[in-house]
Amino acid sequence: METVTKPGYKHTELGWIPEDWDLRSYCDLFSFLSTATYSRADLQDDQEIRYIHYGDIHTKYDFHLDILNSNLPSISNNKLKAYSLLQEGDLVMADASEDYDGVGKSIEINNVGNRKVISGLHTFLLRDYHKRTASGFKGYLHANPFVKKQFYELATGMKVFGVSKNNLKKVFIPLPPLHEQTAIATALSDMDRYISSLEALIAKKRLIKQGAMQELLTPKEDWEMRKFGEVFNISGGYSASRDQLSNEGYCYLHYGDIHGSNKSYVNVENEYGNIPKLNIGLAKISSKSLLKNGDIVFVDASEDMDGVSKFIVVENHPEIPFISGLHTIVAKSKTEFLDLNYKKYCFQAKYIKEQFQYFAVGTKVSGVSKSSVKQIDLYFPKMEEQIEIGKILSSMDNEIHNINNKLSKALLLKQGMMQELLTGRTRLI
Repeated sequence: METVTKPGYKHTELGWIPEDWDLRSYCDLFSFLSTATYSRADLQDDQEIRYIHYGDIHTKYDFHLDILNSNLPSISNNKLKAYSLLQEGDLVMADASEDYDGVGKSIEINNVGNRKVISGLHTFLLRDYHKRTASGFKGYLHANPFVKKQFYELATGMKVFGVSKNNLKKVFIPLPPLHEQTAIATALSDMDRYISSLEALIAKKRLIKQGAMQELLTPKEDWEMRKFGEVFNISGGYSASRDQLSNEGYCYLHYGDIHGSNKSYVNVENEYGNIPKLNIGLAKISSKSLLKNGDIVFVDASEDMDGVSKFIVVENHPEIPFISGLHTIVAKSKTEFLDLNYKKYCFQAKYIKEQFQYFAVGTKVSGVSKSSVKQIDLYFPKMEEQIEIGKILSSMDNEIHNINNKLSKALLLKQGMMQELLTGRTRLI
C-alpha cells in the first residue's frame, strides 16, 4: 500500500496537523482548580463575590468573558470559603449540557483586575501555569473541529450530556506555536468584534423601532374605534398535533410556530418549503380555518403573559391552501378597512397587548377565548395614514433585516475561519 504524505503536515490520531504543531490533552495543558456549587437560587445581584454559573456559559457568553463589562450574579463574602479566585486568562468550562453542541463549551476570562470572581456549579476552572497557550487563544479551543469531535464521542448522559475530569485526559488539542496562536486569536477576535458591532447595531435599531411604534400606534383623537367582533369574523383552527405534521399535504400553521417566529407575518408562497404540512383532505377543513391573504391569526395559549397577544398576518396572494391549526384564533376582516402592511404592526401596540393580558386566564398556561377577543378595542386611522405608518415601520424592518443578513454572513465566515485556522489547514505564519 502506498504511503500517503502531505508536505509540511504530520498524521496524528486526530488527522493531519502542521508538523510544527503539538498534541496536548486538557489535563496536560491545564491545572484544575476548585469551583463552588451554589445553585441559581443562592445567587444575588449586589454582593462582593461575582459568580459564573454554567447556565450563563451556555446562554450568554461565547468564547470570552469580559468581567469588567459583564453583569455577573454574586454571592456574599462569607460564602467564598477556599474556592479559587479567577485570574486573567483562566478558562472556565461547563461540564454539563442539554445538547451535544454545548458539550465542553468554554470561556476565557478577561479584564479581571482586582475583582473577586469564582467559578460555579457544573464548571471546571482551568489554569495554564506553564504559559503554553497565548492570551485570547484558549477561548476558541472547544470550537476546534478536532476537539468538538472528541467531546461528542465522550459525552455521557441521556437528557443532560456531561464530561468528567477523567474524560478530559482523553481530549487532545492541536496546539500551534505561541506566535501562531496569537495570530489566530487576533484574527478571530477581530471577527468577534465585528460581529458584536453588528449585534449592537441591531439592538439599537430595534429600540428605535420600538419607540417609533409606541409613537405611531398610540391612538390619536381622530382615530376610529371598533370592537374586534364588529370588524372581524372570529373563528378557531383545525386541531392537529405536531406529530401529525410532515412534508406532505397542505400548509399548516401550528401555534408553536407563531410563538417561535421573529416576524409578524408569513408569506406562504415564499416560505412554502419551510411551512409544515398536514396530509388531510380539504373537505374536512372548515372554510373559516383556511387562511386567505390579510387574515390575522392569534395564539389562544401561551406559557407567559408576553406571548398571550402573539399573532401573525398571512400574505397569501396565490391562495395556496393554508390551514390554521391547534390553539389559534383566526380573524378575517369583514371589510377592507386595514392596510395589509399596517396589520403587521398595529396589533403590537401596547394598548392591544394590555387588553389580551387582561382577558388571559390560566395558571401554568395563559389563554384567551374567542369571545374575549371579540371584546378587544381596536383604534385605527384613515387608510392614508395607515399606509404611511406601514411604510415607515417596514423601512425600519428592512434596515434591521439587511443588518441581520450581514450578521449571518459574518457568523458563517467566522465558522469557516475557525475550521481553517484551528486545524492548521490555513496557516497564519
